Amino acid sequence: MLRATKVPLAELSGERAIVTGLAADAKLFAGRGQAAEALLAAYGSIVAAEDAISGLNASAAGPRDRPGPLRPMVVQSRNGRNPNASHFRAAIPARNRDVVWWQPATRRSWMLWHELGHHRQHSDTWSWGAMSEVTVNIYSLAARRLVVPELPNEKVGHGNVKEWEAAKKYLAQPASSKDLDRAGFFTKLVMFEQLRVVFGDDFYHRLHQRSRAGPNQPARDRKHYFMTLAAAIAGENLGDYFGKWGAKPEPRTVAEMKKFPDPTEDYTTVPVYGGK
Repeated sequence: MLRATKVPLAELSGERAIVTGLAADAKLFAGRGQAAEALLAAYGSIVAAEDAISGLNASAAGPRDRPGPLRPMVVQSRNGRNPNASHFRAAIPARNRDVVWWQPATRRSWMLWHELGHHRQHSDTWSWGAMSEVTVNIYSLAARRLVVPELPNEKVGHGNVKEWEAAKKYLAQPASSKDLDRAGFFTKLVMFEQLRVVFGDDFYHRLHQRSRAGPNQPARDRKHYFMTLAAAIAGENLGDYFGKWGAKPEPRTVAEMKKFPDPTEDYTTVPVYGGK
């Protein structure tokens, strides 16, 4: 079909994703031996990994916590624009054709993990404005762990020892110098990854499930909601932890977290990404 078509676009439709882009690029990689089934399986594994960390499970008791029937569409977009995401659509610039059409690049692409991750963010409940390009990478890291666990961290581009070392330097600053909302994206991400390392993947499963079960939060309450819900899920007072990160919990947030016992260790010292 690719040899015969006069239509400039090609589309693959799989169980977990739809891929739409330039027929010439699809033909190029098909000529290199790329099977459509294997490519769609790679997309499926990414979607499944991001489902999993979001606490979505096909055997969940209610539909709210099951993967939805709608499939994300990955499209090749115009060059000159950054990769981006909208409702059930991830746009990858045409120049990154291997990410779209070549399984080895697809399954290890932080760009693709990230744009698909935007579909998962709870921006109306606990992912406050300053975290819009940070919490998205909770899902990128999940794809990295589950799709390409054999890949060394330094080969991925993010989620590596260098970023852990940068976060340690940030944490070592005086409290007056730290403001989480103004820190670098990947320094902020370390805090979210530490919570997973300390409390396990189930921390994020429960966070997403409880967030889905509750009402949307006004913008002014989202950080408060995240910190208090995190403390409730952990069963510990995380006030000192968030304070050391420069998250600046409000007095009402501190008071609510104090309902739980204090941790027995300083979680800000827990290494991530294979660091020390």
